[in-house]
Amino acid sequence: MKPIAPSTARTPRGQGDLLRERLVDAAVALIDEGTDPARVSIRAVTRRAGVSPTAFYLHFDTREDLLRAMVERCFTEFRDALRAGVSKAGDPASRLTQAGLAYTRFARRWPARYALNFVFVRPAEGDPPDKPGAADDAFNDLLALVLAHLGEDDLRRSDADLLARGIWSGLHGYVSLSQARPGAGWPDEEEFVTALGDAWLGPPRRLGWRRPLPGEGLGMGNISGSASEEIDAPLSEVWAVVEDTASAPDWQGGMDKMEVVERDSEGRPEVVETETDATVRAVKSRVRFAYEPERRLSWEQVKGDLKSVVGSWELEDLGGGRTRATYTLDGDPGRVLGMLIRGPVEGKIRELLVNARPGELKTRVEGG
Repeated sequence: MKPIAPSTARTPRGQGDLLRERLVDAAVALIDEGTDPARVSIRAVTRRAGVSPTAFYLHFDTREDLLRAMVERCFTEFRDALRAGVSKAGDPASRLTQAGLAYTRFARRWPARYALNFVFVRPAEGDPPDKPGAADDAFNDLLALVLAHLGEDDLRRSDADLLARGIWSGLHGYVSLSQARPGAGWPDEEEFVTALGDAWLGPPRRLGWRRPLPGEGLGMGNISGSASEEIDAPLSEVWAVVEDTASAPDWQGGMDKMEVVERDSEGRPEVVETETDATVRAVKSRVRFAYEPERRLSWEQVKGDLKSVVGSWELEDLGGGRTRATYTLDGDPGRVLGMLIRGPVEGKIRELLVNARPGELKTRVEGG
């Protein structure tokens, strides 16, 4: 018996849209099964849908039109998944987090559909631009979540579009890279999504906060702070360790290397080359020291990877053989490095390069 050929009969009135959806269903099923979207053929789609190739042209002029319909379908599913995730949360921060988790989970559940969402089907020259669709809806939903998170009085509301695009880009990068290199030590999705929101949005910025000047960047990280420690040793002993700047890599965490370039009239290092592990990358600086014996050691970058950095040790005699040491650092990493030093990373670097310093000095002095 010969196989029954697909029907070529005219679709009953009112069922044309149903056939169109069957064709889209068939095409999406093919990419779910591993077919490259670029190789989805009209013949394979119509065979899967159970209709003749002729029926295809009742609903689509070209194969590219089908691809557009597939993208719209997959983006609609993607948008609906994000909205479902948001509906489970209450406060704005939780809603934004749940949207991010829904994003990553959709991408893992439907990797081919997610990938198709970001394959741009370029219109032919002279074609009218595509009408706004589910992709625009998905981004506008994210933008609304960012605005709700910021609140009415946050000074960054005018930058909300940029912030939303930054979060979207971060989620896409996480999904794409973790799928491409799954064994590269990626954090779990909840940890990443939370850190991403903190990095781009951080604490509120309301009246009293100074908007960055042109060139300072938006929400860039910094390496600044101050910390103190009381040391059970007389001022002279503490100063002897502080003054011996060349030995700093022996006891200061993160400082990998220091080479003396110039010495002052007393033989002390005056200009040095340093290399510091700033977690996200190694940072090289040429630094000039200024000594104020048994009171203050200060330094300033004269050349290096950071835009600027100044710092100091200040010592105070507390009497009874005790000394208070205060370490201060004010570093501007610049725009490029500042993009990396954000959110939790910024806190870790500050802990390593600022907050830990007085404790390290105390251990060095008291431990002999």
